[in-house]
Amino acid sequence: MSESRSNYESCLSDCGRSIPGLGIERPELVDYSKQNTTVDQTRIETELERLELFGASLLHVGVGNSQLAKRFSPYVGHITGITVSDAEKQHADSLGLPNYEVHLLNKYSANLGTLPHRYHFILDNNLAGFACCQKHFGWMMKNYVKLLATQGQIFTDQRGMDWVVGDPRWKLTFEDLVRLEQKYPLKAVRRTNFVYALRRVS
Repeated sequence: MSESRSNYESCLSDCGRSIPGLGIERPELVDYSKQNTTVDQTRIETELERLELFGASLLHVGVGNSQLAKRFSPYVGHITGITVSDAEKQHADSLGLPNYEVHLLNKYSANLGTLPHRYHFILDNNLAGFACCQKHFGWMMKNYVKLLATQGQIFTDQRGMDWVVGDPRWKLTFEDLVRLEQKYPLKAVRRTNFVYALRRVS
């Protein structure tokens, strides 16, 4: 494994913000409640559908139009969604799905770790797109590990990781995910040419 640094490791170490994340206050960037499902999100859902999901617990980061919840709620035990968009939460709540709950919660905040479940799958098509600094990205990663069940997996997509609000050094690659293995008990896996997984190994 290469010991070279990822590009993002030269980004701002600590932004000093009380509310982490860039662009999260802009509805045009965070509200997908009335948008079609994106290509990268569709690819993640296609890969998820290949797996045994009966009774599984899912965490969907950035719920968008909540089509994922409508698609998978009949087959899984529980779906938790988080979003920073009031409109996305209102739309999700209006669906009335009995095993679907959505929280207004910033994934880069320390509060992420307070969610009430452990998840077999965390679905986040854009890990660092709104990242403000290494500190808050690290909070997210530590909380993702904490929230994963044994052998749980984080699913992401290269198209999503190519999009960033701020510093382009936050555009992640599969090699960046591999290097995360040095910091967290995770194993990076290519599921397709675009969809990647980080599997908890301890």
